[in-house]
Amino acid sequence: MTAPNSRHQGVPAISQTALNAVADPNVRKVLQDMATGMNVRNGTAGDGNQQFITRAELKIAGIDIASATETLKKGGGSTAPQVLKPGDVPGLLNKIQDDIRNSLLWKELGERIELIKIDVSKNGVNFFQERQERVSADAAIIIRTDQQYAVLNGNYALLQQKYTTMATDISAYAQLLTDLQVKVGQNTALIQQETSARATADGQMMAKYTIKVDLNGHVSGFGLMSEANNGATVSTFIVRADRFAIGSPNNGTAVPFVVYTTPRNLNGQIVQPGVYIESAVIADGTITTAKIGLAQVDTLLIAGNAVTVPVFNSSPSGVAGVGFGTWINVVSLNVTMNYAGWVYVHATGIITYGSGFRKTGTRLLVNGGSVAGYEVDTGYITVSHAYAFYAGAGTTTTVTLQFEGDSPSAIGNAMLYAIGAKR
Repeated sequence: MTAPNSRHQGVPAISQTALNAVADPNVRKVLQDMATGMNVRNGTAGDGNQQFITRAELKIAGIDIASATETLKKGGGSTAPQVLKPGDVPGLLNKIQDDIRNSLLWKELGERIELIKIDVSKNGVNFFQERQERVSADAAIIIRTDQQYAVLNGNYALLQQKYTTMATDISAYAQLLTDLQVKVGQNTALIQQETSARATADGQMMAKYTIKVDLNGHVSGFGLMSEANNGATVSTFIVRADRFAIGSPNNGTAVPFVVYTTPRNLNGQIVQPGVYIESAVIADGTITTAKIGLAQVDTLLIAGNAVTVPVFNSSPSGVAGVGFGTWINVVSLNVTMNYAGWVYVHATGIITYGSGFRKTGTRLLVNGGSVAGYEVDTGYITVSHAYAFYAGAGTTTTVTLQFEGDSPSAIGNAMLYAIGAKR
């Protein structure tokens, strides 16, 4: 089978020789950026992830777009929702972070702002305005630059705005770039705002708005970017900052939501990176690890009964003896261990009898076998049996309190309690 790269021709490339022959450096830079993008889309540059692939090539690889589309229209395929488990969160979070870090917007927001070169050898002020136009059979380009700055003893403040608009047979591009720069000695403070939009005949579109702040190389900022390729549109909003907060415009002290991206020392206490919320209402949440000081829970549903949950049963009305040596079940319960561990069992009750001499007894059974018990020849005695046993994972154990006694005798207020230590 022919390799996709050798079979797929992509969008016609721009000749590098022709680019090098363009005298205007601004026009050459714009065209070079476009040519670089086309090379990536054609698969001749980059890692190949952004290469154009036709439907025919997908069909050769075993993916029939038309057939898949018809299947979706007919309601084919699985519609069952995916359930995210807490154990899936760390791996998924790493993938999400990698996806963000590899995005074009993230990388652009982290790049240093380039210093604009001006003559700082002479004190004074200067205003500069330049306009460049080029119209040919293939492209129409206009670039306008407005710049003003003030210089004193090598220190300067600068403001520059650059407007670029371009149209070709296959694309259109517009950009507004604003730079504010100040420099005193080796200290620099830079702000850059970019607004740009691009569209091509093959369905590629991009719209971007970013603001970056560069303080001696510490770059931060935020940006909104939407990209479309053959109808598939993805929009991204990214903030790159050490901390991000939302506060009330009516109450200067209310800051209910804060995000730290780096550790911070607050009054001697290190605040680790994370999201800090004063109050949250969450309809549905998946949590891998939680540290909770005080929790109020209406209903607790825990998968696999994977915590220490007590099991209880009682027989408050009492059971009468029908003869010493005849055992009667008083109260029972089942203990299910989804994880292996120890189970503690405690049984209690009160034995009563009429006048005269009576013999009674009680015993505790685990899966039908007696593990604790005693017999007495008196009355009005409090019964207390305690026992512990080890249960394997996935097992269910039946625990029973039994009673024997002459007539008339009885056991009342019987209770059976069990708790599994699963951690």
